[in-house]
Amino acid sequence: MRLFALLPAIAIAIWSTAALGQDAAASDELEGAESTVGQTIKAVPKADGIVEFNRTTYLDALKTHDTVLLEFYADWCEACHYLSSEFNRFAETAQKEHPEVLIARVDISEVEYLASSYLIDTLPEIAFLRRPQPGATHEVRFVSAEFSEPALIKYIEGEWVKDKPVGGYKTVWCTPVNLCGHLGGKIGESVVYLDANFNTFNMPPWAFMGIVVTLLYAVGQILVMFLGRLTRRKHRERIYKKYDKAPGIVGFDEYRSDLPKKDADAAPKKSAKAHKGSKPKKAKKD
Repeated sequence: MRLFALLPAIAIAIWSTAALGQDAAASDELEGAESTVGQTIKAVPKADGIVEFNRTTYLDALKTHDTVLLEFYADWCEACHYLSSEFNRFAETAQKEHPEVLIARVDISEVEYLASSYLIDTLPEIAFLRRPQPGATHEVRFVSAEFSEPALIKYIEGEWVKDKPVGGYKTVWCTPVNLCGHLGGKIGESVVYLDANFNTFNMPPWAFMGIVVTLLYAVGQILVMFLGRLTRRKHRERIYKKYDKAPGIVGFDEYRSDLPKKDADAAPKKSAKAHKGSKPKKAKKD
């Protein structure tokens, strides 16, 4: 019957396949496009004032800059190439008029940490990070303004208030810049590492990770059952040493210190039976 404890592992595998399977076609198309284009993929043009982020420079920028505008892109993204001229013009203008704002970008194909932290599913995507007060955590807003130089300039000048912030450390939600976001980034890096080094069957990443999660859950269930048996055995041994008898089935109320002892309860019962069973003496006749 304990094998039924492994049923959640099967449910996780089915859920992983259903939730991530919808991205399988898109990932296959992306792999096909990369294989056909090969070395002909051109890099998205970048202005001189734009900082290229990796994981280290991103974390350093959060410590040294109060305001950051971050673009997520990829070299294989056609829309990123098409809109790069507008973003480059915006970066040059912002560098002159608003030097306090750090303009940066990150290639999600190269920095999986940031792609997983921000849960990027569309490209290009722009995030606006602003520290509300000194020492506070950055608030993250996904920019809803038009992807053009005038609109983005107006956005950093004050129209960012129209977008609701994702949050910070004081919120209970998972945000890109709090501990939950960093944990999501590490998980994303781990997925890429496992897929690159251990997926020898050329399986889709979503299917491979579904199998890995299922195996880890099954191993965890086996360990829990083993530790449970070991704990019960130790408990029974303590009872044997304390009461000097072989432990049988231990009930809930057995060996509780807050209940009266059974021997004490048994004494009045026996005396009551003896009193009940005793025959009254007959009176003597004169």
